[in-house]
Amino acid sequence: MEELEVRSYYKKELRAMVGAPRRTFTRWISLHQPALTAMGVGPKARLLPPWAVKYLSKELDIDLPKRKIIKVKP
Repeated sequence: MEELEVRSYYKKELRAMVGAPRRTFTRWISLHQPALTAMGVGPKARLLPPWAVKYLSKELDIDLPKRKIIKVKP
């Protein structure tokens, strides 16, 4: 079973996943800044919390890495 690895990411890491230039990615982020501000993420934040990463990955169609989940029986 695999699920998306939703954790805190730096904007730099997300930009690398998309492969967009810094200026373009900054513009994309600025379009969603009102929603991010409502989530408690300021415009100068470098580290994005998991809920903001999940929102941006959905809106900007970013493929987050997947991790395998191994369930262990007690």
